[in-house]
Amino acid sequence: MTFASYFLVSGLAQGDDPAGGLGVARCLRTAFPRARIVGIDYSVRAAALHDPVFDDVLIKRPWGEFDSEDLIADVRAVVDEAQG
Repeated sequence: MTFASYFLVSGLAQGDDPAGGLGVARCLRTAFPRARIVGIDYSVRAAALHDPVFDDVLIKRPWGEFDSEDLIADVRAVVDEAQG
């Protein structure tokens, strides 16, 4: 499938102080129905990751175990894939 646009969306926590990523992803889906939207978070418990608005998800290590070089490599791989 060819995608018109490609978005990587973070901020998917949905606890007591929810982040805005899911709302952003839903707006992007409405504005760009043929876009590929990938959700990124640091916990499999981020409820928004399971929303059907996402074409795929990228789950990273928790902040305490976070390696910025790994994240940079993963995001580059997503961008490279989007560029074909």
